[in-house]
Amino acid sequence: MDSSIGSLMVVAASDRAALLEGFAGHAGSVFCDLEDTVSEQAKAGARDLVVEMLAAGEFTGAYMIRLNARATEHWKHDLEKIIPAKPAYVVIPKIVCAQDLVDAEADIAQAESAAGIPVGTTKLVILIETAAAVLRVDSICAASERLHALLFGAEDYIGELGVNATVGGAEVAYARGAIACAAKAYGLVSIDRAWLSVDDDEGFYADGMTGRIMGFDGRFVVNEKQAEVANNFYAPTEFEVEKSRALLATLEDSLSRGAAVGVSGGTFVDLASIRRAKTILARWEALNADAD
Repeated sequence: MDSSIGSLMVVAASDRAALLEGFAGHAGSVFCDLEDTVSEQAKAGARDLVVEMLAAGEFTGAYMIRLNARATEHWKHDLEKIIPAKPAYVVIPKIVCAQDLVDAEADIAQAESAAGIPVGTTKLVILIETAAAVLRVDSICAASERLHALLFGAEDYIGELGVNATVGGAEVAYARGAIACAAKAYGLVSIDRAWLSVDDDEGFYADGMTGRIMGFDGRFVVNEKQAEVANNFYAPTEFEVEKSRALLATLEDSLSRGAAVGVSGGTFVDLASIRRAKTILARWEALNADAD
């Protein structure tokens, strides 16, 4: 999964028109949801629709499909229908501990085998949405080699804490930091929480910038306006790109003189800052390649 994702648009798997709009829009990826946004009576039809659209090639961009939780009756049906369709990524909700992920992966492997698909084909994404999962995020990340991304399900997390969401986000600061840090430690993509106050543009921007500073690679979005803004603030700025290039040039000059440090524009340059510069330039190049 590309870390330049920027925005992840939530779309109900039961809504063909909304899915097509999602792929045609600005979102970096579409979060095709079989769980929370689909009513009980519509779940079977939503599964069939997703399989139909996959077969018809209507999933025309980056996407992931959220399955129903393993503890529900829908999990088995989701695997029987969705896994044979060879989705790029499936999202497993309600992961609380490492064993939850191990068990879910075993079920998926069994579904792959039954469908004649090589075991390990399906890439996994998980939602971290409980206090227990936040505390165990390190061991959870270590539990599967086919894990590609962590998503922060803040609404369930806040509800479990028994507090109200605030503009400043103090109630989710610890969880966001833990998830972003764990993702970086394990080489995973991290997606920040959704901002549900759709008319609060200033709040969305401020919260998104906080997530960017924490190290998230993108965030959930619920409409096109949010997607465009998120893509912009997760993309490296022109200043960051030029500064990174200058840092690399300084290092090359320093290395030619036998040193591994230097000064660029009044900033001390060492190997750690060079690694950061290379990350920024790699993301910038990936975004520009997508634009082409």
